[in-house]
Amino acid sequence: MATKSSEIKHLYEFGPFRLDPQRRLLTRGTDPIPLTPKVIETLVALIENRDRVVSKDDLMKMLWPNSFVEESNLSQNVFVLRRALGDSSQEKRYIVNVPGRGYQFTEAVREIEEAQLGTTQEIEETVRVESRSLARVVVERVVPRRRPIGIRTGMAVAMTVLIAFGVLVYRSRVGRPAERTAPVASLPAVKMRPSVAVLGFRNLSGRDDTKWLSLALAEMLNTELAAGEHLRIVPGEQIARASRDVPWGETDTLAKDSLLRLRSNLGTDYVALGSYTILEDGNKRRIRLDLRLQDAAAGETVAEDAVTGNETDLFDLISEAGSRMRERLAVGKISSEQAAQVRSSLPSNPNAARLYAEGLAKLENFDALAARDLLEKATAADPRHALSHSALAEAWAGLGYDTKAREEAATAFGLSHNLSREEQLSIEGRYRELSNDLPAAVDIYRTLRTFFPDDLGYALRLASAQSRSGQGKDALQTVALMRGLPEPANKDARIDIAEASAAESLSDFKRSRQAAVAAAARADAQGSHLLLAAAQSKEAWDSARLGDPDRAYAAYSKARELWTAGGNQRSAAAALSGIANLLGDKGNFIDARKAFDEALLEFRKIGDMGNLASCSHNFGVLLTQQGDLLQAKKHLEEALSIQREMKNERGVASDLDDIGNVMLGMGDTAAALRVKEQSLEIFRRIGNKFGERVTTLNMGEVLFAQGRLADARAKYDEAMTGAQQLGDKSSVAYCLVDIAGVLLAQDRLDDARTAAEHSIEIRKEIHGEVQLAESRIRLAQILLEQGKPADSESLARSAADVFEKQNDSSDAALSYAVLAQALLAEGKTQEAQVSANRGLKLSPATGDVWMRFESELAAARADEAAGKLPEARKELAPILAQAAKFGSAGYGLEARLLEGEIAIKSSQFSAARAELTAVNSEAQLKDFRLIARKATASLADLPK
Repeated sequence: MATKSSEIKHLYEFGPFRLDPQRRLLTRGTDPIPLTPKVIETLVALIENRDRVVSKDDLMKMLWPNSFVEESNLSQNVFVLRRALGDSSQEKRYIVNVPGRGYQFTEAVREIEEAQLGTTQEIEETVRVESRSLARVVVERVVPRRRPIGIRTGMAVAMTVLIAFGVLVYRSRVGRPAERTAPVASLPAVKMRPSVAVLGFRNLSGRDDTKWLSLALAEMLNTELAAGEHLRIVPGEQIARASRDVPWGETDTLAKDSLLRLRSNLGTDYVALGSYTILEDGNKRRIRLDLRLQDAAAGETVAEDAVTGNETDLFDLISEAGSRMRERLAVGKISSEQAAQVRSSLPSNPNAARLYAEGLAKLENFDALAARDLLEKATAADPRHALSHSALAEAWAGLGYDTKAREEAATAFGLSHNLSREEQLSIEGRYRELSNDLPAAVDIYRTLRTFFPDDLGYALRLASAQSRSGQGKDALQTVALMRGLPEPANKDARIDIAEASAAESLSDFKRSRQAAVAAAARADAQGSHLLLAAAQSKEAWDSARLGDPDRAYAAYSKARELWTAGGNQRSAAAALSGIANLLGDKGNFIDARKAFDEALLEFRKIGDMGNLASCSHNFGVLLTQQGDLLQAKKHLEEALSIQREMKNERGVASDLDDIGNVMLGMGDTAAALRVKEQSLEIFRRIGNKFGERVTTLNMGEVLFAQGRLADARAKYDEAMTGAQQLGDKSSVAYCLVDIAGVLLAQDRLDDARTAAEHSIEIRKEIHGEVQLAESRIRLAQILLEQGKPADSESLARSAADVFEKQNDSSDAALSYAVLAQALLAEGKTQEAQVSANRGLKLSPATGDVWMRFESELAAARADEAAGKLPEARKELAPILAQAAKFGSAGYGLEARLLEGEIAIKSSQFSAARAELTAVNSEAQLKDFRLIARKATASLADLPK
């Protein structure tokens, strides 16, 4: 049987090398050569165009078709390729630089074809890593099993797990529909390399000027032990977390119970710790380092050593210490090339080393502001130290300055060519993430996970990048692979948190919450309080999306308590902001404002501009709902200014959308629509479907205010569909209230009542007091038109009490306007005037023109009923003028209807007939059938 063309794989062979473009794999013999995806793409482009010189411009267009990048990125790729292929400055066998023209691949290439197995026998690469020996990586081709398995390291990993839950999100009403995950094939068992946690060294001299050595020596020993890839090193930030959960104090050795707790918390096999002292030797100072290696599982000491060296040459000191520890662990010595890579990983002078170590310590202790200042000094002291620039990028990211973070990450990437392959890939992966080149980041982290399948940190990074790039299904498969690791790695709470994030990216909030609950249980069992806080924050977010505010409040409160105890003020403030959102949703505006004020103060204090912008935005949303439009505009414009400075397009789009809501409240519907269109354009450009849907919903409210009922209903229906798919009860209730408003205007009273009553049922279930009152006001309006004024009065009174209690002037003014009309229908004219006047008194404080229109219309109707016709006409005049100015067909028609009715009472029958006929005709045309029916009834009252 002939092989289908789609099943043919094209390979290239040249010299001793084979290139597989599909798998992005370059091998020499049977050994894979570790290269980043973009470097592989550079090689593919040169080989496929080997018959000509390819200009640098053409190559950059091939490699980065939709991005602007510096030419130095291309030069770096070519440099890495030449080094991998063995080219040198004296002999360039494979890639030749033609001055002024570009590059050409000059070696003879054999193009071969290889048949692949069909789709029912998909091939998957797996990597087995032998413990204590990683001289080479063995790539095997295996047929995956068909039964599904259960889905249940670096600085960036800790930031992903912990800081991610200290980053606020913009409040919104809709999300993405959930997707189902395909089964993932199981992989061969991964044999774990021995893991070592370097806890640090005690300063026996007690001198303040040598404190920094404790941090620097631990960091340098980590780098030394990682060389050669025979050992897994527990990252420093995980150790900083464990120091809060399992404090070991000032000691040179740990008791068995402490070692067992550390093994549970960190998943480590060995623990290294000890002390150092300064020895004065004339004009020189020497350092004596005493090391102790303990077996965490057995709870015993396996080795003790002491090394001495000059303070000015810490590299030799650590090299000797690392060599002895390697001997104890039976992993062999490192090569001269690896030793050179270790030296490149370290700062070039003691001052830079001190600043770098102190900066890392601040990052690990959640003080991004202090870390930034120290790391800026570190990069000034040693401008070519890639890892200092990479750490500085994390500090900028922690403060919300994405552009500055991206610039530092780019610098780190450009300086990383002398580092080990692991460090190069790690630095590039983070650079791609910060550059929003998430597909490239996914490829790099997949490569790292392939090379180091026993390193949970790289799998966590991969899952995070997949979730953020919209590859939620792939992220869940990565989670499944982590579940397949041996114990204790597969029991790590961070795996559950990764599953929660992946499920959330698919808008599967139920699964996300289940995973968060599982993460909390594991974290609690591990004794990891900060991971427990992260899990609680995740559970709170999901519970809020699922319409369970009480559970969300409890989880946020617990998370805040844990974050505060752990010293993470940033995440504690983020949890407080989440609490503020919930309080606002439940109608407790007074406490919500206090919580927002406290959170904003904390963000300003720690210099976290990203979260400051998000929190200010969310506060602005609350103030808009409360009717305090001037203060809302102030907070939203502050957020917009910060987001523009930080070049955060998603933040800018969100701020513009809610500034549009404020403009709508102020009556400027044309401007509101314009800024919302700008917001929508940004969301579409950056591919943010979530934000696009939110803005579309809010545009429906602008269209309703303009009297475009059909267009508004279409937006509400679209939002309703999305909310129902998500199981987002809160958003469903919002949509139902808005839909009921359209149905009321169209005189479809029974349908309107059904929608309003449904929203009440939902809001009773989710305990939103103010939102429940909003639904009741809508129902009161409908009941009034159905001829049930007593029921309408009862609902309006209860709603007014709620809004007054919460200082919600806007909705309180609306409640009194509805109450006044219900009282008029009951013949209680005097009481109606009192209620109408109360609404008039409240409405100027809101700044919301629509609530003012409601109050003025109610007051005019009360005066008309009392026979005060001139006063009624006077109250109608501003509505008529401003409704036309703001383009509000509904309020304009309502005011003209009342003007016609006043003309009848004034015996101005011709004027009344002309006005009411025009109102009837225009209302019919615009589908305001309730107003049209009322106009028809009033025309029938005119003398024949």
